[in-house]
Amino acid sequence: MYDVIYREARHRIIGIARTLDDEQLERPVAACPEWTVRALLAHLAGVAHDAATGRLDGAPGRKWTERHVDERVGRPVADNLAEWEGFGARLDKHLRSENAQLQLVHDITQHEADLRTALGLERLPDTAWRPMLEHIGSVVGGYHEQPWALVVRAGGSEWRIGEGEPAATVEAEPFELWRGFFGRRSPEQMRAWTWDRAPEPEHLHAIPVFPARADALVEN
Repeated sequence: MYDVIYREARHRIIGIARTLDDEQLERPVAACPEWTVRALLAHLAGVAHDAATGRLDGAPGRKWTERHVDERVGRPVADNLAEWEGFGARLDKHLRSENAQLQLVHDITQHEADLRTALGLERLPDTAWRPMLEHIGSVVGGYHEQPWALVVRAGGSEWRIGEGEPAATVEAEPFELWRGFFGRRSPEQMRAWTWDRAPEPEHLHAIPVFPARADALVEN
């Protein structure tokens, strides 16, 4: 399943990228404030290269992602897309294996959503992000340590973040929660979800795997 999600996302992104003019390539990506569309595409090519060749020193940290951009942003976009495509079959095979790095699939689907928002395009298909929501929901509890649990609900699914007795329960629209898990929603946006009590700052902090953004990101 995850190899199909990755492959289809790669094909969609490359298809979009091939239609872009210089103005569109230089548009800022609101979800990744330091990047343009061109830089985002460079990062995706870099991730593919490093995952396929085992160049994972520093992964998944900031310096690792910056290197992807620094090494590729000055190249023609077509060259970066060709590089990415060249590793496609190898990565698809890896994602069918028992030791698949599902971070690859989380990364590409989040960045497809980032790209679509930057370009004013419609939301990516449900078949791309809903399985990734279910996966991150099943493992997000391991990213935070606290002596209480936060119960999180979306689309009929329920997850617990943390151990112990529930301190609060929150329900969100599934796409919003998926983006929120990856730091694409601000604390105030998460505060506006449906809570069983007024959320404390630590409740909001427990949701995202990556730090929440400071300002709101509103998407289709």
